[in-house]
Amino acid sequence: MLVCKIKKDFKNFKLDVDFEMENESLGFLGASGSGKSLTLKAIGGLIKPDSGKIILNGRTLFDSEKKINLRPQDRRVGYLFQDYALFPNFTVEENVRAGLREKADITDKLKEMQIYDIKDKIPAYISGGERQRTALCRILVNKPDILLLDEPFSALDEFLKNSIEEEVLNIIRKYDLKTILVSHNKDEVYRMCDNIISISNGKSGEKKETKDFFESPTTLTEAKLIGINNFSDFEIVKDEIFLKAWGIRLKGKVKAHGKICALRSRDIILSEKSINDNSIRIEDYHLIENIDSFLVILNQDDKKYDDLRIEIKKEAYKELQDGPKYFTIYPRKLLFLKEE
Repeated sequence: MLVCKIKKDFKNFKLDVDFEMENESLGFLGASGSGKSLTLKAIGGLIKPDSGKIILNGRTLFDSEKKINLRPQDRRVGYLFQDYALFPNFTVEENVRAGLREKADITDKLKEMQIYDIKDKIPAYISGGERQRTALCRILVNKPDILLLDEPFSALDEFLKNSIEEEVLNIIRKYDLKTILVSHNKDEVYRMCDNIISISNGKSGEKKETKDFFESPTTLTEAKLIGINNFSDFEIVKDEIFLKAWGIRLKGKVKAHGKICALRSRDIILSEKSINDNSIRIEDYHLIENIDSFLVILNQDDKKYDDLRIEIKKEAYKELQDGPKYFTIYPRKLLFLKEE
């Protein structure tokens, strides 16, 4: 179990993180500069918090009140840096040995990580995937209690990224490692993590199961992190809801809370004919082409309203022979967000 409850003031940025995790894969999802990597560095002992405590499997790594602050090499924390932090003039084998706390035969580990055949090469002459396996091997020879992954795939191309991600997942499962993955890539976190914590402006959110995090966001930060980009203030009058950002009135009862509602772009229906009372005539739209879909941008009056973004698969769009004439919003698809 990991308990992490820390605060640190960087003058122009404040870190305030509070979470617990069991034997799981936990994702930190947030924008660049939100405090994700700083949290990992605090757990790994690379920065010292101002206050709080960090306890790993019953061992106190940091406690401001008890004045405990273990050295990084004494924490049994494996940290995979974004750039792998390999020594450029060391061979693969020397890089792995550099992480050893005591003498040991690493031959089997080099073979297991598929880097035995390149053990005499330096990092400049091996591939990105081989560099990552070398860095992971250096971590695993010390049998860490937790593995910290700091944007581990950001330097890899798409083809290599998928295969390396699978390798890392296999290692996590084989060694039954509790893992924290830092990323701003929502697909990466979805595939690799059991649970997710959002981090925004240095503050951690509530820990949620991954599927629940993506299906039922409850804050504006969570909604933005999963890719939603339609947001509006709203008013409810009897059996109608008025979406102020787009000047749209919808009929139907809704249970609403907070001051903001969100709408996924794929949850808006485009059609050639009116479907129901909440079908609205399209006067004009702008079309953006993606690889597998089109993004339809609507705005009745750009001086008064925000854009409404609707995503539709290319196959579905082509079935609309003369283009979309109506769009329909089902009130039950609206997501109501808590204030942060």
